[in-house]
Amino acid sequence: MRIPADDRSLPFVPVLVAGAPRSGTHFLHALICTSASTNPFIPEYHYLYHLVSAYVQALHMFGVGSDSAFPSAAAFAEHHFRHVRETLRQGWRTVGSPSAFTFKHCSLTPHIELLAEHVPDMRFVVIVRDPRDAMASFVRAVRKQSGQADLLPMPLIEKGIDIFNAYYGHVIAVAAGDAAGRLLCVRYEDLVAGKGIERLRRFLGFPDIDPDRLWQRASFDIGADYKDFHMFSELWGKPLSSDNVGRYAEVLPHDIAEMVKERTGTIDLLFGTLTGE
Repeated sequence: MRIPADDRSLPFVPVLVAGAPRSGTHFLHALICTSASTNPFIPEYHYLYHLVSAYVQALHMFGVGSDSAFPSAAAFAEHHFRHVRETLRQGWRTVGSPSAFTFKHCSLTPHIELLAEHVPDMRFVVIVRDPRDAMASFVRAVRKQSGQADLLPMPLIEKGIDIFNAYYGHVIAVAAGDAAGRLLCVRYEDLVAGKGIERLRRFLGFPDIDPDRLWQRASFDIGADYKDFHMFSELWGKPLSSDNVGRYAEVLPHDIAEMVKERTGTIDLLFGTLTGE
């Protein structure tokens, strides 16, 4: 397929839903997709993530191989992101060519700045959740997978803390730069309590986002189709509810919960300023 030379402007608005794993990205994605201005709720866009990841890895090695095919790192970036933008066009066409194409992938969160630079039409909605509840969600998933009801996988919790700090650290950096106006940060706890939804509507220009239709406008049934997925969340497919806010105490011992809070506190505090707190 021939890609036009001047293709930076897209005929739709790409909307990336991002955030750390277990922070409510699926919920936020499904909520946005209740609007008729965008596509129905769809599975994660793994192919796009792998394209961006391949660029990052190749750029790290640019001086020992990739430079033999491209005259400069800038030329390599433009070549690669043509394909990224065409991949977005392909996804948009597949879902019916709506005015906005909304998709999600947690692992694209560290690459928001890169995407903002090379896809100038893209907008970003990032969700954050109490890191203690996010770590507890990891633990519940691992317990379900292993069948060990009392398992406390400390290496997984440690990794989750590192990811939380790294991912939202990147978002904070973007919020301080030129792409700040294309970024909206929201809290899971606010959205499930019915707060912040009007702010989300205004940012995206989707006045018909409807919490009462959560999960209903979808290309698949996440509750049924993903029930055997090892990281399945009991929240998927369920109505809007604050019942799961603060449930970490059922899973994490007090000292572990305090450790998570302490080690994520700086990022959580800084991120709070981006969510309107």
